[in-house]
Amino acid sequence: MRTIDRPDGSGVADDRAAVTASIIAQFRAGLRELKCMSGDRLHRAELSFTHSHILSMLDRHGSMTMGRLAELLDVSLSNTS
Repeated sequence: MRTIDRPDGSGVADDRAAVTASIIAQFRAGLRELKCMSGDRLHRAELSFTHSHILSMLDRHGSMTMGRLAELLDVSLSNTS
């Protein structure tokens, strides 16, 4: 991709970096809000974030052995069960 310099010498790349940083910051703020909202709902259902994380992994990857789950979570097999 080619950048076009402005008459004042600044490039489009500077604007793109600023817009990208702003989008990422807004996205992270939205994710924090969703996590907070879902945390309240999980608490009422007596589920932890760990339980939710494991359920989402199983949903994404399908059924798996405890050994594979331990590997994905980067914990020992005894901690997985």
